Amino acid sequence: MRSHIPNILTSLRILLAITGALALYTSFGLENGHTVFGLTLEPGSRLALDLSRFAFAAFFISAATDWLDGHLARRWQVESGLGSVLDPIADKLLVDLYLLVYTLMLAAPPEVYVPVFAIILRDAAITVRRLMSRSPAETAPVSLTAKLKTALAMGVAGLPLIALPLGWLAYEAVLLIWIGGLWLVAALALQTGLSYFRANGSAND
Repeated sequence: MRSHIPNILTSLRILLAITGALALYTSFGLENGHTVFGLTLEPGSRLALDLSRFAFAAFFISAATDWLDGHLARRWQVESGLGSVLDPIADKLLVDLYLLVYTLMLAAPPEVYVPVFAIILRDAAITVRRLMSRSPAETAPVSLTAKLKTALAMGVAGLPLIALPLGWLAYEAVLLIWIGGLWLVAALALQTGLSYFRANGSAND
């Protein structure tokens, strides 16, 4: 049983990423009087508030436990090919889905949606390449740039969850910092993505 725990945790992180992003999108629509997935409620409804709270909790639980599945797999010596594929997918889904929801929620201008879609397309390309690999369990050490990209991406994806309820995004300085972070993540993502493909998929992203 213990050998399956890391992959179960990774699968739960994937589930949290998907359901959290859907909850965030739904709560925003309901708060603004829209019909979302067949639901129409008055702005300020309890359901919309509960969904936004769930989206917040889902993101930060998934982000906070990002290291746990890999740590347990290494500690218990139960690393697997499936885990090496699922773990980066969980990271990418968490960041990409929340960024996509922000883009839809904010009717984002080009300075937002261009880096967001660059990040998503890069992650999709790497995920497809990894899934097509004949030896997914063979991974190289994670580069410092890749670690920085992942940490920064988590921060950029998580910031609006704190800033929106507090009204911080109404301040131009905060918004500019967030947009600058998006472009930096996009630049690092493209750099690490190119390195990954140049290494013929043997490098870790």
